[in-house]
Amino acid sequence: MAAQAAAAEAAVVCSDETKLPATVNCGSDLIDKMTAAANTVSIGGSITVTNPISEGYFCHDDTTDKLVEVGTLDARPDDCTAQGSSDIPGDYVYVTVNYTFTPLFPGLSAVSLADTAMTSEGWMRVG
Repeated sequence: MAAQAAAAEAAVVCSDETKLPATVNCGSDLIDKMTAAANTVSIGGSITVTNPISEGYFCHDDTTDKLVEVGTLDARPDDCTAQGSSDIPGDYVYVTVNYTFTPLFPGLSAVSLADTAMTSEGWMRVG
């Protein structure tokens, strides 16, 4: 949920077309805002957002029924005709968050023996 919250924050903060692509035009504090959003989940407080954030233009491929990355951030395609659609490519932000779990009673549970580093990924269309 933390990764999705971070990606959603980018979608909210950078939804204006003039701020896209988000990683280029949405401000130097974008990662700080995304980190703050990630830390609003119930385990929040020490969740970090991996820098850099990934971003790209995607089209729905009608043949494979999947999203396919097209173009580059500085060369957005006009449409998705190569994927069998007349849609406009969507701008998606992809984020990875990290959290280190600290057991309440270290050494007294099986969880203490496991890797306590957790990573999650989320992405969302921002434009």
